[in-house]
Amino acid sequence: MILFQSFNAYPLAALASENEEKPKEATPQKVGNLKATLPQGSTYQSLFPDEALALAVVKAATGSENTSLVVTQADLNKVTTLTAVSKGITNLAGIEYLTQLTSLDLRLNQITNFTLKGTNVLPELTSINLTGNDLTKIDIQDQPKLTKVATDTQGSAELTEVVLKNLPALKQAGTFADGGLDIINFATTPTLTKVTLENLPAMTDIIELNGCGITELSVKNLAEAKSVNLFGNKVTTLAGLENLPNLTNIYASKNELTELESLKSFPNMTGISVNNNHISVLPENLTTKAPLLDVINATNQTVTLSEKAGAGKIVFDNEIKNFGQSATPKNISNQGVYTNNQFKWNAENLEGVTTVDFEFDDYVTNPAIQGTFSGKVTVPVKIVDLPVITANAEMSYDKNASVTEAQFLASVSATATEGATITSDFRTAVDFTKAGSYEVTLNAKNTAGYEAEPVKVTVRVAKSPAPVITANAEISYMQFANITAANFLSSIQATTNDSSVITTNLDTVVDWNVVGDYVVTLNSTNGDGVAATPVTVTVRVTQAPAPQMANVTFDIDDVQTTEAIVVEGLITEPAAPTKEGYTFEGWFDAKTGGNKWNFATSKMPAAGVTLYAQFSEDAAEDPNDDDGNDDGTDVNVVPVVTENNGDPTDPTASNDCNGTDDDSNKTTGKQPATGDSQNMLFLLAGLLLVGVSFRIFKKAYSK
Repeated sequence: MILFQSFNAYPLAALASENEEKPKEATPQKVGNLKATLPQGSTYQSLFPDEALALAVVKAATGSENTSLVVTQADLNKVTTLTAVSKGITNLAGIEYLTQLTSLDLRLNQITNFTLKGTNVLPELTSINLTGNDLTKIDIQDQPKLTKVATDTQGSAELTEVVLKNLPALKQAGTFADGGLDIINFATTPTLTKVTLENLPAMTDIIELNGCGITELSVKNLAEAKSVNLFGNKVTTLAGLENLPNLTNIYASKNELTELESLKSFPNMTGISVNNNHISVLPENLTTKAPLLDVINATNQTVTLSEKAGAGKIVFDNEIKNFGQSATPKNISNQGVYTNNQFKWNAENLEGVTTVDFEFDDYVTNPAIQGTFSGKVTVPVKIVDLPVITANAEMSYDKNASVTEAQFLASVSATATEGATITSDFRTAVDFTKAGSYEVTLNAKNTAGYEAEPVKVTVRVAKSPAPVITANAEISYMQFANITAANFLSSIQATTNDSSVITTNLDTVVDWNVVGDYVVTLNSTNGDGVAATPVTVTVRVTQAPAPQMANVTFDIDDVQTTEAIVVEGLITEPAAPTKEGYTFEGWFDAKTGGNKWNFATSKMPAAGVTLYAQFSEDAAEDPNDDDGNDDGTDVNVVPVVTENNGDPTDPTASNDCNGTDDDSNKTTGKQPATGDSQNMLFLLAGLLLVGVSFRIFKKAYSK
């Protein structure tokens, strides 16, 4: 029977020394690599380098004590229980070949490091007993059927590290009672500093790690664990407790805890004890992480805040928080006062003093939780000569100047006492692209972190200098030119040295209809409102020459009218003439054919032009069809009109007066009304004769 030491058997007040030196870990003992088959010709002596282990295995496998026998896997498979107590075993190499081993009893040997993981899997192993060894480290992982591991604990143990990981059947480890409750118990082992318990789903009850020297802790994925006892260790955070959904209690008093913010979610936790730690804040989100929490024991905290320094007085805010509310201080030392959540000590009460302190003792302020939050707070204080900044009050620069912060600090002669380094917001506070006054703040901090009172420096960015206008002194235009200001400025090459916009009074000064000299003024103002010296330009309006005229002649059936038109000007289109029985087709540059004149675009040629009115004859009615009846036998005689493209030898036939290739350049396809009138009479007589003949023929045929 392995004795189980209960939780109540050790004094809770016992606390491992904070300065206890961590023992050095022994060199790990090699277990060896799992091999699919035994090395050919292996003997027990060669397969198990530790002579005592080889003797124990050969005897269990064959009944012989001859370690020179050749090993067979069949013989090794006979070993299901290996008991080697007090044999002086130090090396477990080769044990991985005992693949049918279910129980391993190695009590009272000299094993210092027991490692069984990775490829060294004993698939049938259920129990290991390592009590009475000189173990400093246990690292057991990936053993599918292992249910219990017995080791020494308490003062006689030398364990510094325990790793139990990925053991789906493990229920008991450390010190326990066979057949008792599920427990992992390495309590009161003062040398134990590092514990890793991960992925142990079968362990359903208690984890006892109290009274050790643990500084590194990871307890994760124990789905059925009910409580964790960490009383009397050196744990600084509970962040290593994770995914313990059925955990109801955490006992973590007498540790080195400084915060609870890193605590993970515990949906079934009802109580937590963190007495005698260094916790300054009970976070508001505790009830979110542990919604069933109803008890917090957080008494006797010893909190040391960061050093507070000041010149003349020490002032700082209350940093002790009880679910969002400031703790109520009492017994404030050295005549300190507390108002509006702020502490204050005057320098005269701190002569020769390096620390001040106060106490607090409050009930937990969350109404759903019972408990007390109390303790003593120590604050290192220092009355110092704070750095003092000196600098010129103001500095001026030109607009668009390129100045670094270092150059600025040098230009204002900025210095600080106490070896403090000066910084400023110069780069962000000053905009050199805009004239104006800017306030730059100088700060200083020395290597101890003490800060000077800020100093303000006014930086003035001057306005840009006035623009300088350059332009030609004079320019001439013809009378009636009517020039725009933009064209005028371009013509006189008016510019400024800084690209400021130039304005002019050209439109109000110059009368383009009156010949004479006019003085036009140019002005410019830059973006800062600084005006340039005005520049004057003489504009000469000279007499306009008489326009060149040419005659346009309008010919309507040889009746002509003449009108004088400015050369290159547009001709005003006259009213369309009318002629009975004819349709007016337009004005053409030839009597027949030619090009139709486009009054919108065609310009008056210097040589003048004659424009002819051309007509097309309207369709004639049949004079013999007096009964108005149409029996479908009448023959419509249509006069044939040929298209006149003009005389190819006549240069006017192809003259494109419009300069464009559109319908106006095409000759008319109808017979013009002007020309030989006798031909028209003969044509009409012929048509009449044909109509009469057809009518006579129609009547004779109908008889």
